[in-house]
Amino acid sequence: MTHNIAVAVTAGALAVLLPALPAGAAVTVHGTVAGTYSSTPSNPDTGHAYKLTARGHTSLGSTTARGTVQGPGNVAAGRCTARLTVATSKGTIVVALRSQKQVTSFASCRNGFAFNWHTARATGDYQGSSPSGTGTLTLVARAHASRTPPPAYVTFDPSH
Repeated sequence: MTHNIAVAVTAGALAVLLPALPAGAAVTVHGTVAGTYSSTPSNPDTGHAYKLTARGHTSLGSTTARGTVQGPGNVAAGRCTARLTVATSKGTIVVALRSQKQVTSFASCRNGFAFNWHTARATGDYQGSSPSGTGTLTLVARAHASRTPPPAYVTFDPSH
């Protein structure tokens, strides 16, 4: 990538003016958000679905995440998926998650799964960026959850 620079000399002082990096340059997402989830009604053949709302502090700063988690439906084996909007005061990154391993049909995906993720869309300062990586998602069964810690966790690790 080529950047133009401007050099100015005034009264014996040298000033080099560098442009700001393009929006979305070198964005990584690393950290954990935690919160709550609830089951959402869905067609029984499409598998278990959950709505997730979480917040925390990531490499992006104060971060919220909202979206859906979907288990496989009436198939021999499938993958857990999720689509989350990760938001900060600087913009949003919509991420698509897909479990690394296949699970059996109608798996709830609540017990947690390792995932690969990629950017589906970005806005604000993140526009034009396409961070990706791996992570884990866990939705703790209500019988085993407490308020502290919260029952839903999403951890993002950047690509290496």
